[in-house]
Amino acid sequence: MGKAKQCADTRHPTLLAVATFHYGAAVFCFDKPDISQLLTGQTRMRLNLDKQPGQEAGEAYLITELESAVFLRPDSSEPVGFVRNSISALLLCGLCTPNVIGVLHPNPARPFDPTILPQVEFGQVAIDRASRQLHIAWPQGDDE
Repeated sequence: MGKAKQCADTRHPTLLAVATFHYGAAVFCFDKPDISQLLTGQTRMRLNLDKQPGQEAGEAYLITELESAVFLRPDSSEPVGFVRNSISALLLCGLCTPNVIGVLHPNPARPFDPTILPQVEFGQVAIDRASRQLHIAWPQGDDE
């Protein structure tokens, strides 16, 4: 994503629009589950096992190595580090559908106020540093 460099010297929040005329991509990729992977990277399920064969040692949970996460990267001293801070938010637009959904950067150089676009729902990754967990927050309350 070379756009982050291009946006580095702007004085105002930068929204980067990603648009497609491809109907399938707009309908199936610009939805909340796929957007969540954009925020946290590809997730995998993990289950801890006891030394006794086949015995579970707790509940299954999701993990991520942050690969493909658009604004996060692994950081050895923190739960996560931030990248592409010059991009305040992404707008994902299906040009052949009414689908437009937004993604806010969790630590932008210049924050964007999503209330400026009330018709667009913006998701954001929330980082719980104490538990070292990531959560996706949506304004309508259907958090993941």
